[in-house]
Amino acid sequence: GMNKGCIPIVSKNCGVKEILEDQIGIVYDNLDEIADKIIKIDIVKSSSLCHVISLGYTYIEMSKKYLELFGDANG
Repeated sequence: GMNKGCIPIVSKNCGVKEILEDQIGIVYDNLDEIADKIIKIDIVKSSSLCHVISLGYTYIEMSKKYLELFGDANG
């Protein structure tokens, strides 16, 4: 979705937050935080940055990141 400019809204427990690197999107700890963060977001700037960041993460790169974060499920 980020490749098409979709701004991610993810939990602090989600692996993709590591890729966002506190640059874009909304990373929340509590659901009550989301509405206030949505109101304050610069949609045009964030959407463009989402696309730029996504270019550095192909599905292969994303798979590698998830393996680093969660380990190999096979052992």
